[in-house]
Amino acid sequence: MCRVFHPRAGGGAGLRVALVIVSVLAAGGAAAWACVVDVEGGDSFNSINDALATLDKEVRNRLNISGTCTEAVVIDGFSELVVWAAPGAGIVRPVPGSGEPEQAALTIKGSRVSVEGLTIEGPGLYGYSPALVIVSRSSLFFGGCTIRDSAPATGLDAQDHSDVQIIGTTVADNGTGIAAGTSAHVQISNFWGDLNTIENNGSGISASRDALVEVGLAIIRNNTQGAVGASNGAAVNLGSWGWGQVTVTGNGLGDPNDPKYPNNPLPAVQASDGGIIWVIQPTAIVDNYGTGVGALSNGRVYVCCGASPEDTPITGNGGWGFDAWMGGGIYFWGPALVEGNLRGGVSVDSSEAYLCPAVLIFGNGDSSDPDSFGGLAVGTNARVQSSATVIDNHGPGVFISTGATADFGPDAVISGNRGYGVELEAASTAMFMDGATVNDNRGFDLVCSSGSVAGAPQGMHPVIGKKKCPTWTQLRGHPAWLEYLQEP
Repeated sequence: MCRVFHPRAGGGAGLRVALVIVSVLAAGGAAAWACVVDVEGGDSFNSINDALATLDKEVRNRLNISGTCTEAVVIDGFSELVVWAAPGAGIVRPVPGSGEPEQAALTIKGSRVSVEGLTIEGPGLYGYSPALVIVSRSSLFFGGCTIRDSAPATGLDAQDHSDVQIIGTTVADNGTGIAAGTSAHVQISNFWGDLNTIENNGSGISASRDALVEVGLAIIRNNTQGAVGASNGAAVNLGSWGWGQVTVTGNGLGDPNDPKYPNNPLPAVQASDGGIIWVIQPTAIVDNYGTGVGALSNGRVYVCCGASPEDTPITGNGGWGFDAWMGGGIYFWGPALVEGNLRGGVSVDSSEAYLCPAVLIFGNGDSSDPDSFGGLAVGTNARVQSSATVIDNHGPGVFISTGATADFGPDAVISGNRGYGVELEAASTAMFMDGATVNDNRGFDLVCSSGSVAGAPQGMHPVIGKKKCPTWTQLRGHPAWLEYLQEP
């Protein structure tokens, strides 16, 4: 028994029902598709577009579709249109003739539409026309549907302040799975409790130009160019406020000869050029070929809201767990588990990061690689404030590069790492507050190169084990621990 979604209860006078019946005819064992459209109270047609042309756009209408129609459908200016598809029903994008423009399989303009159970497919031969386009402040409910086989073109493209709600839908084998731009709003949610799947695309979700994408109850996997990207003022919320588990896994192109090391440097999740990504529990970013989460060029990543580190695992990725570079920022306001990432736990290079006490950076780095970066790498000219627990990593617990600054709060623990606890290069600085603990690491717990500065504010006595730090000193002032606690 198929569910039917009604945007509003009832319908009242003026409701017209368009019945679209699509027959599959067989001839000589080969299937030939014939699209027959019957409009209740009207004539029969051989296309959905012809049926739509007979409807009054100002009243509520409903289409029931079975079979497959090969045409470029345009829904333009409908105040309320319900499209219900029988199992297996769909629209196939027509192949353009020589010199003809490529068209979307379904375009929605300036309309309020509900679609349930429909399959939209067909290759985008030239790559510039998505399978499903939503523009001109349209509103679309899209439930139990499939968008597939549009590569190299995009599957679903929402633009122009349009609003889209996606539930229980599969988006697969497209160039980009879901694109959102120009202030569009896309919700990928669990209204029915049905999983959304975004898989085997070039990239999974791409948000730009002030769009907002909210994701709940979804698996985003095996997308070769990365799972999620936000840029140019757009925001993506993963695990949006209790909508269900979001899993990001298997993304990035791996080297077939050695799957530990990625061919593709793109992180599975990336914020860039002023984009923002929220990683909200329950979200798992695990076992991707490259880095788990990246931020660059004024991109920002915020991690929050879990009860324990296990609620937000960033584990088993082939690059870093988190990587900020070229002016990016990563801010842990809530628990996270950063474990078993091959390159290392967290890297911050020419960028900034804040790590709250509930962050556990554990068991990162490659035990077979003597140059593994280990737990936390603070790169050139970076700034980091950390109260995280950094333990049992392969390599140094914390490595601070030339020109970088790291402040360690009262709950910081750096212990049991396979290299030095904290190692400073020349012209770098480290400040340790009361309660910070650095001990039981291999070799020295604190090593300072010539020209580096390490110490504690006046009257504070952090626990530092074996030191090789002739420049240890009393530092003036206190780090601004509350600086990153204002929401963006």
